[in-house]
Amino acid sequence: MEGFVDRNRDSSLVVTRFVERPPLDHPSRSCSLANADCSRYLESLLASSADSVAAIEPDGTICFITLPLLSLFHEVDPGKMVGRPWLSIWPGGCSEKLRGSLDRALAGSDSRCEIDCVDHEGRRTWWEVRLSPVKLPRSTGAGEASATMVVAVARDVTDYHQAVRQAEMLGRELHHRVRNMMSMVQAIVRIAATTSTDSAVFIESIESRVHAMARTHELLCEGADGEVDVGALLRGELLPFERDNAIVIDGPPVNVREPRASALGLAVHELTVNAVKYGCLSIAAGQLSVSWELRDAGNLLHLTWHEECDSPVVTSGRSGFGSLLLDQLLADQLKVSRAWHATGLLATITIDLRLPPPPIE
Repeated sequence: MEGFVDRNRDSSLVVTRFVERPPLDHPSRSCSLANADCSRYLESLLASSADSVAAIEPDGTICFITLPLLSLFHEVDPGKMVGRPWLSIWPGGCSEKLRGSLDRALAGSDSRCEIDCVDHEGRRTWWEVRLSPVKLPRSTGAGEASATMVVAVARDVTDYHQAVRQAEMLGRELHHRVRNMMSMVQAIVRIAATTSTDSAVFIESIESRVHAMARTHELLCEGADGEVDVGALLRGELLPFERDNAIVIDGPPVNVREPRASALGLAVHELTVNAVKYGCLSIAAGQLSVSWELRDAGNLLHLTWHEECDSPVVTSGRSGFGSLLLDQLLADQLKVSRAWHATGLLATITIDLRLPPPPIE
């Protein structure tokens, strides 16, 4: 399709003729629209595009522009831009970045560049700008001559750039999370090797802790911004052992981020295993109450684990796998205190929520 552009006496652009380029063995067929209708049709077509289209004179000024790009300047009337230098409408240092592209287009070469700038609301935006030269016939006193105008198409690619940045951040976060998990698994294997008496105990010790980490990881994937709800974590660990309202879980909505979320999941798993094997969940009349609250103006999570048994609790007095894990492996992320009373275990877990997440490497 070829378009021939001319000017009215008031210098406004009009499309005088559209000709569809036919095969060589076919004669040309002119557009059936009248000149005025064809001009309005072209203007309406360009205005409906999500891209911003501008026609630039050989001297660099605007003779036509559509609305999308003008959102940068909180301008809603394209007519007010006519006659202004096209480079001047771009904010900040963008005009200098575009100057070379415009010069190349005016010299007859297609040009493309990508820029980022700040709009009138202070929002950072990215634009892909393509500039194409257009040779137009001009009538002069000496006869026919041609001049190069430029068609500039600016596309807002902000969403694409933000999606790429988000994907990169998620990739770095995933990399760091996997490294944390591998380090924790290595520590679990190391402790299991020093406390297990045979291969079966060694395998069971590792498997149960890795499964606990996997459950916490699932909750992290389901939650927003890499966080785990404390209540959801406790219910996932304890509800399989519920019977006759023996377990009470109560507390406000609180989210914990990695790596403290994985540490909390392992700590709750250790307390659960101990309760199922030796504590309140190992007997029919046992009761378990788990509650939590925020302290220090919401900066500290304080969780209380209270077991009630109908007979005195007998402890071995030695530090096993669970004790080593709670006291050594998890000590950097949370603080656990345990006291055995005549009727059961009373434990508390404290997490400082002010601790910043680990740096992304």
